[in-house]
Amino acid sequence: MSHDPYFNRPQPPQMPQHPRFDDRPQGGSKLPWILGAIGGVVLLGVLVCCGGGYALVNLGMNVVAEDIRMQLRDHPTVREHIGEIESIDTAFGASLAHEDDDTFVYNVSGDKGDGELTVKSVTGGDGMEDIVSATLRTDDGETYELDL
Repeated sequence: MSHDPYFNRPQPPQMPQHPRFDDRPQGGSKLPWILGAIGGVVLLGVLVCCGGGYALVNLGMNVVAEDIRMQLRDHPTVREHIGEIESIDTAFGASLAHEDDDTFVYNVSGDKGDGELTVKSVTGGDGMEDIVSATLRTDDGETYELDL
């Protein structure tokens, strides 16, 4: 036995220990981070794919539009109503509305006026567009069949 005077004495109540911020268990689920990373990669891939696809189609259509411009720039009806062609752009919405896959619509601007060219063309053996038929509709609403 000990002669310690505090040996049999009741102990004061202990204060509950609160864990410190540092003592919090580390880790947790990594699943949200993994799913977020996978989702981000998929989203980036879709954006790159769609954006790249659109850019390639746009580039190809601009090449075709320039070829059409070169063939129709000296046409008398185009010269009379549009003048010197300053710009030609593919009208994708109007082109997709056509039933014929070989017919495209182009917005054309010149020094005399603006209009819309509807051109049916096929790619020839030399890679150039061969125009089968073409129609010019001016901003005034007049429509002209272009004799080729």
